[in-house]
Amino acid sequence: MLWTVDRSRRAQGSPTRSGTVRLDRGVILRAAQEICDRDGLSALTLRRLGNELGVDATAMYRHF
Repeated sequence: MLWTVDRSRRAQGSPTRSGTVRLDRGVILRAAQEICDRDGLSALTLRRLGNELGVDATAMYRHF
């Protein structure tokens, strides 16, 4: 699945020719780990994860 990502955000996926970033398991898990390390497990939500990756929170729901 491809989602448009704000390039100023932390997403570290593989860029495609169209400028989108592939949200894959590794990218999502790294972002989730960063949130948990920085702010604690209780801070991890799909909305917060979407914000961290620079995508709409609904992209997280669609991805899963």
